[in-house]
Amino acid sequence: MSHLFKTGNSIFKVGDNIYKINDRLNVVAQNMGGFGGVIEGLRFDPIAANNRVAISSGITCRIINTITFELISTITFSGSCIGFAWDSPNDRLYVTAGGKLHIINTTTWIPTDSGLVSGSYNGVALDPNPANGRLVITGGSKLQFYDIATQTITTTMLTGFSGAYGLAFDPTNINRVYVGNYNSNYISIVDTDNFLIVDTISGFGAPIDITFDLNSANNRYLVSEYSFGQVAYVDRGTHGIIKRLTITDGPEGISCDPNITSNRFIVGSATFGQYFIVTEVIT
Repeated sequence: MSHLFKTGNSIFKVGDNIYKINDRLNVVAQNMGGFGGVIEGLRFDPIAANNRVAISSGITCRIINTITFELISTITFSGSCIGFAWDSPNDRLYVTAGGKLHIINTTTWIPTDSGLVSGSYNGVALDPNPANGRLVITGGSKLQFYDIATQTITTTMLTGFSGAYGLAFDPTNINRVYVGNYNSNYISIVDTDNFLIVDTISGFGAPIDITFDLNSANNRYLVSEYSFGQVAYVDRGTHGIIKRLTITDGPEGISCDPNITSNRFIVGSATFGQYFIVTEVIT
């Protein structure tokens, strides 16, 4: 006999059994080890078929195959590697490291410096609107908009941020970027068309990084909370915290797998220099 577990509109079927996806969060966290350096940032390549993730480790960036977890490439910089933004259709990976913005060719894995060679550059994200041709970069108390063609900062927002670090664009509203402010325990939501903070979500414990669950049925984003040592699941509509998971001390970089059938994300620990594969399971 089939069994139905349903309190909402989202359901999941395994064999003859039908489950509601969010009835309960049962997760398996697998420690994948580290590379001998602090892990501050990581990002899945958004093209699911590429099966790769960039992970920081001190002054190096490791490119890892997300099926075999074998090493694809290692890139070394002159300073600590922090943020990543993939532009896979154009064979580029943008990396903030050592106070510079670097451009890596994702065929040869050879880096070059961009026009930004001295500053405070933490998180970086590619604007999903190709007409804008820009990156958004955090840096302490500011948010910067970088024109890719001219390699210059065109706009800087100087108010409303405190320890701005990781950031992520809302995939369902591409003119909204979410910014973690670890000094003041809140997330800023920015209208990137008008350069305005349109909302502030408080109640976090040093939010470092943000990633959106690309399965629209789950309607959520995830936040790494450094001081709480937890990952918060946040409702995309209400911005209320659904649940917190304790995975590792000092979580920083976090990224959801673009292959939504995997039901997993990766989170890195700055405390231990290790990264964890976290998979939701139905039991």
